[in-house]
Amino acid sequence: MKFIPITAVLLAAPLASQTTFLDEDFSGGVFPPSGWVEFQSGVTAGWEGDVGLGAFHDDFQGLSESTLATLAMDLSAATACWLHLGFGQRYPNYRYINKIQATVDGGLTFLDLHQMAGNLSGGAQSMDLDLNALIGNADVRLAFFYEGDDANEWWLESVQIAEQTPPPSQYWPNLPTTHLVVTSLNEDFESLAGTIPSWIALNNLDSVTRLTDADAWCNIGQLAPCIEAFSGTYSLEMGLDSSIGGPHHVSNALIYALDGTGFLGMNLHLKVKQFMEEWNPDDGIFISQDGNLWHPVATDWAQMTAGSADWTDVSVDLGQSPVDLGGDFFLAIAEADNYPFGVHDGIIVDDIRIETTQSTLQYSLSNLVAGQYSNIDVVGALRPGSLVTVFFSPHGPGPVSTPFGDAFMTPPLTEVGSYTPTANGEVHETKWVPLAAQGAQIWTQVIESNGVTGVWSNPLAMTVQ
Repeated sequence: MKFIPITAVLLAAPLASQTTFLDEDFSGGVFPPSGWVEFQSGVTAGWEGDVGLGAFHDDFQGLSESTLATLAMDLSAATACWLHLGFGQRYPNYRYINKIQATVDGGLTFLDLHQMAGNLSGGAQSMDLDLNALIGNADVRLAFFYEGDDANEWWLESVQIAEQTPPPSQYWPNLPTTHLVVTSLNEDFESLAGTIPSWIALNNLDSVTRLTDADAWCNIGQLAPCIEAFSGTYSLEMGLDSSIGGPHHVSNALIYALDGTGFLGMNLHLKVKQFMEEWNPDDGIFISQDGNLWHPVATDWAQMTAGSADWTDVSVDLGQSPVDLGGDFFLAIAEADNYPFGVHDGIIVDDIRIETTQSTLQYSLSNLVAGQYSNIDVVGALRPGSLVTVFFSPHGPGPVSTPFGDAFMTPPLTEVGSYTPTANGEVHETKWVPLAAQGAQIWTQVIESNGVTGVWSNPLAMTVQ
């Protein structure tokens, strides 16, 4: 199935529409509603109408694969399109697959739009999905697909599809103002020493009002000396002020603004220590394209640390969400609590770094023959004003640390040349290979850099023929 990158927000209120293509609350007394279709297999009853809940799916009796599809909608002239979904769930930890799909060919094929991932139990939840990728089609149906063989419950309270774009959520009102290149994120908080740079913002809020709360503790040393760190003396502390008795619900987040240009995938690594954490909806690691719509990539600090009360290595694949990492995005490390930090609740985070896993910059070297011209080919150079520089080393595969990440060559490195990429981000050059180099083993790599930011390509290990 094809995946359409769609951004979701889990905590935004449904909105009135400009042009409304569908507005269904399942209160009409007929199920499925007029024009809707259900495709069901397995031994369970599938989607059912439930008074007070809406369209309801339960599963206690064995494998179920059930799809509830909306009536057909004409989006050929739409100027914008969003799904505003009211829903509920119980036993989300037993979820197998709850996902939202679309079909534009009458049900012959279905496109995956979003897979439900949140662990909040109960009703009155809401989510907005950007459906602009479906504009231009005259026969569009959304579909709600359930697959499972355990006790997971999922229900739809309201389904509205409209041109109305949701307003900024202001869920985390404080956002950074500049973006840091992801390869530069290697944060132990020591160099900051309590200062907050422009690529970081701290939020300490009342969990309900989302207003600044003086009792919320989000500290990197600017509020007080840190009580503990994995390395050095500074760290990120989040929880309720330890001088407050509780219960008092607060939410905290450290937010990075990051520039992932040149990369297709990345993993986040951090050290975490938790103090008897229980799960809250604000607990976890979230990413967002614009700072308004947030998508969880990890939830539940106790689960991430396997319940340990000591320092734990946590690694998270940031590529598991619909957010495009190959440009500007926001990363939130968040936590909510109602009892004092470091006593009954809270977390400490340290040594935060991002490991890039796949670069758009691809390098190939062919005809590496002594006494001939070799071919240097580079594609995927994306940074405006950048140069592509070719290096090689006969000394080994490295790695060696650089300001732009590790290079997989052993110093000293020899520069072959620097080239300006074409408008479509390519370099195609030739270089003479000396006769004396025959039989030599070399390690070679290119870097795309504008002097401020940079990214290394894939490394090559080759023998001169």
